[in-house]
Amino acid sequence: MANIKKLFKFLGLNARIYPLIISLEMEGLLDDKMLDLIETLDIRVYKIRGTDPRADLYRETISEIKKNPNYNTIYNNIRNFIETFMSDHDLESYLKTKMHRNPATKYILWEYEKFLDPSFNDYDDKMFNDLQIEHILPETPSFGFPAFGFSNESEYNEYIHRIGNLTLLEQHINKKVRNLTPSKKSKDYLRSKVRRTRQIGYEIDAQGFSKDSIDKHTLEIIKFCKTRWKY
Repeated sequence: MANIKKLFKFLGLNARIYPLIISLEMEGLLDDKMLDLIETLDIRVYKIRGTDPRADLYRETISEIKKNPNYNTIYNNIRNFIETFMSDHDLESYLKTKMHRNPATKYILWEYEKFLDPSFNDYDDKMFNDLQIEHILPETPSFGFPAFGFSNESEYNEYIHRIGNLTLLEQHINKKVRNLTPSKKSKDYLRSKVRRTRQIGYEIDAQGFSKDSIDKHTLEIIKFCKTRWKY
């Protein structure tokens, strides 16, 4: 469930959504269900897709709140807006592209951690600020090809920034392991407070990490995102 303080402090809502939140709050319509939908709107449209359909949001939703503050109408307008600009099909397509610099990625991995480990304190802002996005297979390969299931460097570069190759890691550990191969990172991954990162460390020790691993992790995160930010 979304929390308004968390949305501002962790997710960092796009400024285009502020008028929507303010208008809903003024009309007494900003409940938990509406906040969840606003989080979905921000994640899907304004962050993952990275588009800025401000005029459409204002014309079809924000401007209508004062005219007709009907909860169900407004809710459905936002749902339709999300579906128009970022359907499940579009979401899957975008999440299979380069995600390492996307403003949604850290929050997605943070929420995925909570999904995998219900005891995880997802309100720990000190930890959130310390964590960095780590590439499991390194951004800059120090090895030749074929390797790790990739036939050449061009294919490797197409995959390396996908979300299935990304995890959260503390800054001091990340500095140590940067650009090492997975087998040389696994012991340091096991030192992380992030459960998923530790699990990846065990996975690497047991079976390695390759192109197939990236595909597997990407599909798992896509499935999570479709459920966590449904509309």
